[in-house]
Amino acid sequence: IAALVFLAVQRVLQETWQADASVSLRPRKVFGEYLIVLREREFIIYAGAASAATAGLFSYITGSAFVYIDLFGFTAAQFGWIYGANACSLIAASQINRALLKKYDIRHGLLVCAAAQSAIALLLFAGCRMGFLPMPAMLGLVFCFLFCFGFIMPNATGVALLPFSRNAGSASALIGSMQMIFGALASALVSYLHDGTAGPMALMMSLCACAALVLLVSTAFLPARGRRGARL
Repeated sequence: IAALVFLAVQRVLQETWQADASVSLRPRKVFGEYLIVLREREFIIYAGAASAATAGLFSYITGSAFVYIDLFGFTAAQFGWIYGANACSLIAASQINRALLKKYDIRHGLLVCAAAQSAIALLLFAGCRMGFLPMPAMLGLVFCFLFCFGFIMPNATGVALLPFSRNAGSASALIGSMQMIFGALASALVSYLHDGTAGPMALMMSLCACAALVLLVSTAFLPARGRRGARL
């Protein structure tokens, strides 16, 4: 597919835009743009919240196969259906989010969803730790956790990008890098803490959800200049 795209660009598609001399891909220039982005406190907070939420997703991805197949005894085919249903919850939330943004403040909605996700994750962890969480409850709580993620990640990312126009590409690249780094660290910790129970997965999901909530709550202490653009 990549080879076909390359051939199409070279042979079929004609360039319609002249090169922009103000844009440079030299490493020094690129890292300079990153430093400019990182000076924006609002970006750091909301990008951090989006990255923490993504780490919670990666924690679920890392531990779910063991929990559902080895602990609860689902077959590989059944696990596929469960995984797909959870993915649908995330996608459904992102679509509902579009309608809600027309009526509600994006920052307030972020706080509500982050608080709900943290409560769900803590209940999940407490149930796994104390051993009283039945399989249907586990399925329901994880479904709701991912449903909340479908609201948190796109909204946090959108608010993080609000302060930027010219260097929005650098800001977007930084967010993507942060999400992958946080996700990789969370996945590694779930594997490192593996003890034959669902505890490590639930623990990391809880820590990540609570970290995102703390970051979002901290925006109340930002100066008024840092809380502009209440709606997208």
